[in-house]
Amino acid sequence: HFYTPFINYTLRRKKRIAGHLFIVNMFRQITPGDIEISDILGRLIEKAMENDRKYQMQRGRLYEYFLSDILSGKISDKAEIKKQMQSLSYTEESYYMVAVLQYQSERMNEIAEERLFQRLEQIKGCKPIHYKEKVAALFPFQHFEDRNRIWNQIEQIAENFKLKVGISEDFWGYTQMHHACLQAQVALQYGDEKEKRMICFEHAALYYLKQIFDKKQDLDILEPLGLQRLREYDEQNHTDYMQTLLNYLQHERNVVETSEALFIHRNTLAYRIRKI
Repeated sequence: HFYTPFINYTLRRKKRIAGHLFIVNMFRQITPGDIEISDILGRLIEKAMENDRKYQMQRGRLYEYFLSDILSGKISDKAEIKKQMQSLSYTEESYYMVAVLQYQSERMNEIAEERLFQRLEQIKGCKPIHYKEKVAALFPFQHFEDRNRIWNQIEQIAENFKLKVGISEDFWGYTQMHHACLQAQVALQYGDEKEKRMICFEHAALYYLKQIFDKKQDLDILEPLGLQRLREYDEQNHTDYMQTLLNYLQHERNVVETSEALFIHRNTLAYRIRKI
């Protein structure tokens, strides 16, 4: 708070508050000319943010434009994703989950929405963004105890702000954010139909399977995120763990039959299963 006269220019992008420009009375009185200067500077800053997306991505809440592009699948280049995520202090050596939150009635006013974002950002590592008239949030964690803590915090926020929430499966690293966001949206839709405030994708998978038969939805979303990571690992390291896992399950986890089918030693199979 300032205890001297000041000018406050509210910076906006797409009709949302993006920041504030302050001119404070320090060494001389504020004049009408200062008000005109703040208006010109404010419009210049808004124009700069509009034209330079990377400028927006790396400053405060404006990272949301980059995260929104990842969640919607517009950015798929892994090197670019890694570079930008590291600039937000995210690492590949973490678990993540995505939540999509929806207002139960009409949209909040800007002040209430700002309070919601501040509350979400109090959860360690959380990055909330505006996403398709909803709010999407990314949550990193290291241990499953952390996951349960985050669940409890999200549930409390949903109750306080009267929100409905869909949550994705856990995933390792951040290359599966788009897929996880789709899962969270399916969970949200399922929870809405069942009149449940908060639901995870695991409980909505059968609901989505029915949608596939009714509306020919994308089947890939049902694939566990862990299998997607295993396939990526095979592609990057020229390994064959997916085929090993398939044979292992086809032979009902019988080590002898699986090793014979793959023409490998049982010890080799045991090593691969441990790696998987």
